[in-house]
Amino acid sequence: MTLANNFEAYKNEIELIKVQNPVEIELYSIIASIFRERKNGTNISLRDVSARQPSKKSKSFMSESGFPDFVILSKNFRMVEPDEGKFEGQILGAIEAKSILEKSLDFRKDSKLLKQFNDHIEKFKKVIYTNGLEWRFYQYDESEKEEKLEWQVKLGEWNKNEIKWDAIENNAWNDLLDKLEKIVWI
Repeated sequence: MTLANNFEAYKNEIELIKVQNPVEIELYSIIASIFRERKNGTNISLRDVSARQPSKKSKSFMSESGFPDFVILSKNFRMVEPDEGKFEGQILGAIEAKSILEKSLDFRKDSKLLKQFNDHIEKFKKVIYTNGLEWRFYQYDESEKEEKLEWQVKLGEWNKNEIKWDAIENNAWNDLLDKLEKIVWI
């Protein structure tokens, strides 16, 4: 069973990240694996845009605050005039990872993170934020002109300097996989 479907493998990898290299980029391969192994992952194209630099070619992938870590594209997305940043197809959403040391995803406590969040949700309309311990899915409600937290799942939480995992006991792991599967990107 792969890391994307096995909580013990996922938990072990997060624990290794915590003690070996606790930076957000360590979550990228895990996030990509999880999304690509969901059934609805076959209907989207997941692209890591975290290292893009601002240019005409890349402006479609950035909000006012810069690039998210991933964009979710329709399978028919194509750059038709790359030098002008013109494309066909849709940008369906974005994913933003934070370091597992980021103990809270409550952006209202940090003005820089709040600006990034607001800019990403305004641009991409559907945004997932995760630090590996918590996953949140936001969607922009056009009629209300505001973001809505559609769901959040906590797989574990910080207890002093250790992670307290309770994803199996409270079924959070299966809940996360189910919620990710049910996102309607298109």
